Amino acid sequence: MIFAFGPNESYYFNNGSGGDSWENLPEALQKLFEEDKHFKAKHVDYVALFPNGGWYILGEKTYRSDNIPEEINVDIVANGAKARITNIEFDAANPGRFFIGTTHKNIMYLDKMPQDCLIKGFSMGPVGGFTKVSLGHNGTWVLQGPALNSYKINNVEMAKHMRKDPKHVVNVLLSPYNDQYGFVEYHNGNFVCFLPERWQTQVDKLKHSKASIFFHTVVQSEVFKEVVGELEDKAKDNIQDDIKSAFAS
Repeated sequence: MIFAFGPNESYYFNNGSGGDSWENLPEALQKLFEEDKHFKAKHVDYVALFPNGGWYILGEKTYRSDNIPEEINVDIVANGAKARITNIEFDAANPGRFFIGTTHKNIMYLDKMPQDCLIKGFSMGPVGGFTKVSLGHNGTWVLQGPALNSYKINNVEMAKHMRKDPKHVVNVLLSPYNDQYGFVEYHNGNFVCFLPERWQTQVDKLKHSKASIFFHTVVQSEVFKEVVGELEDKAKDNIQDDIKSAFAS
């Protein structure tokens, strides 16, 4: 499934089996969903809605984007990776914090992720132990490993719900705009939302029983080792003792 949280109480939801809904999207993006066959619900793989009103969408063998924030776009352009992007995670409260995933079995710009998130990533078994990343508002995040019950999270409300049935959680998506909003998907296609009531009504109409298609980028251990070797040492040197204590498992 796809759930993209946007600015100004906007969102896009895709249930993974041909149904979608949205609210307050930029006009150009809404037109793509309505009129372009490459971006009909069954073909959409990823959507990002940025604080400045910009967006990125990955569809059937193609993508479109508009006004990607400069701090993110500079890194994308420098690496020629725009057409290969699978996910862009960011924190609206901290413009310098983001993560870019690509189809080329690598990770881009881990140094732009919160340091406590990095430390937890390194602690999830062998280097490369997490496969999914979601950055939320004001420093919140969740990391998930390949197993259904393998995760690290520092968002209190989301963590409470995940612990109720951790073995069956597939996706946890945090809102980069509001730390009270989130989306938890289970392996059987059911989901639980932490959303405004008017969104909840629309999203509930699209429940289904098909497995998720949202995350499909797997962190490759060997590439991870090459990319983040220095970052691990740097993060460990810089992270504050109180942060270590707060998120110690």
